[in-house]
Amino acid sequence: MSGNRDELLARRRALQLRQQRDAQRNRIARELAALDQAGASYELIWPDAVNAIWIGQRFPQMGSRIDWSAVPDVSVQRWHDGQDREQLCRQLLRHYAAEETAPILAVWGDAETPALCMTAAECARHCAILLDADFELWLSSTSAAWLMEWQAEGVVYAGRLPPQS
Repeated sequence: MSGNRDELLARRRALQLRQQRDAQRNRIARELAALDQAGASYELIWPDAVNAIWIGQRFPQMGSRIDWSAVPDVSVQRWHDGQDREQLCRQLLRHYAAEETAPILAVWGDAETPALCMTAAECARHCAILLDADFELWLSSTSAAWLMEWQAEGVVYAGRLPPQS
């Protein structure tokens, strides 16, 4: 009897996880469809796995935000429209990810939304889709120590992780 119960509980947990994943994926379904239609290559990273690879948590924090005033050589730039924003995104990717071979991680402002891993070239090619998905977007390397934070107010912060003391 215990075997049946254990099996039923395992099936129930698997179903709950599948339903949770479906709900999480639906948060960016429009963007995923646009990326798929454009032939983009990416890997979906489930929210519970993002913290293991997201460099943002290693940056100085102030509450739940990154304390950019504590980041040396921070770049703060504004954009005025979607075209400016896309051009600025490509420019910053060229600057920070020029030598990048590791994937770029795109993390949106909602902890329940999956993140995406893609090459810097794919990220630059599809930056409009990524930036339109949410009010906030963080782009970071999965191996180097840089991060960009795109905010809805028309501001992007970018910088490298301060050296360890």
